[in-house]
Amino acid sequence: MVKDIETEVKFYIQDLERIWQRLEACGAEVEQPRQHELNLRFDTADGALSRGGRVLRLRQDAGNWMTYKGPGQSDTGVLVRQEIEFGVADFDAARRFLEALGYHVSVLYEKYRATYLLDGQKVTLDELPYGCFIEIEGSDAASIQKVAGRLGWIGLRGWQRATWRCSTGCGSGWRCPSST
Repeated sequence: MVKDIETEVKFYIQDLERIWQRLEACGAEVEQPRQHELNLRFDTADGALSRGGRVLRLRQDAGNWMTYKGPGQSDTGVLVRQEIEFGVADFDAARRFLEALGYHVSVLYEKYRATYLLDGQKVTLDELPYGCFIEIEGSDAASIQKVAGRLGWIGLRGWQRATWRCSTGCGSGWRCPSST
């Protein structure tokens, strides 16, 4: 039976290098090395999906993925919501399909993402032009909180700003342009 449920917490990070070091010290396994992603978010002309807390996304990384995310609810600081995701063979055809249904691209963003496994939970490090983020996704709030605690957070409230700074001083964080 498919659950189609996403359970996660996200944090804004100013120094992903430090998180990477912490993951390594905790024995996290690399699930997916750092790779580029192209993300297109779709919406109706009147913004009904966004207003309703829903996301319709087409993503291109090592594959092509269509994703629907329903409105979320907080469970002890962890976001829980419906997520349906599946692979598509042709990114451009999937985009044309969504546009033919009346959706339009409302947000286009690119990022670099690396994914790790720690205590059976997925930890992702995201680098975007406007900041870096860590996401911890897992089976339940308690498991996610345990991993967050191992990485230095106590008492979760998603989308928190960390006090760590980029070691190069550029503010971009882990593997920022100033450090490569």
